[in-house]
Amino acid sequence: MTVLEMSFKWLGLVAMILLWSGLIFLLHKWPGKKSMSLSLHAAQTKSSQVYYFFLFVIVLPLLYLFLVTWYVPTVGLSGIFTFLATIAFLGQLTAVIFPAVPGWRIRVHNYGAFLMTLLMLPISLLIAFGQVSKLIQVLTVVGVCYLIGATILYVAVKRTHAYTLYFQIAHIAVFFGIILLSAYIR
Repeated sequence: MTVLEMSFKWLGLVAMILLWSGLIFLLHKWPGKKSMSLSLHAAQTKSSQVYYFFLFVIVLPLLYLFLVTWYVPTVGLSGIFTFLATIAFLGQLTAVIFPAVPGWRIRVHNYGAFLMTLLMLPISLLIAFGQVSKLIQVLTVVGVCYLIGATILYVAVKRTHAYTLYFQIAHIAVFFGIILLSAYIR
């Protein structure tokens, strides 16, 4: 493995460390209610919006480079994975560019965020069919079942909206956990 390939290999972990550190800082600096999504925490002030934008402008390209240059070929994933991941990243970028503030921007934000969230399921499922160990296949299927179950619970039971932040954090953790586990446990 060349030095360049080795550096791409670890971009996923670096991106995740930056993302989670950045999100923890966001929640500490601009606290809100547990019923608020991360985007609503980020939309509270102009400075929190700028912070959130720059966090994702740094993290998204790192994560995308990791996926397309090292992860996809290493895990043996198809062009369908790359296509869906590209659309999901564009959805996330849309959600970051248009903050969740009242008016037309929140609608655009919500469409982008919904697209990203929706695509997490097939993207995760495709990983189970890649060149991963049986353990990773089982963990991926369990993770996908969790994502589906938590989504159904959140949509069907309105009381769960009081815990939006927790649902969202768990959703993101499971999704990226699947990616990181399949990348680094061979």
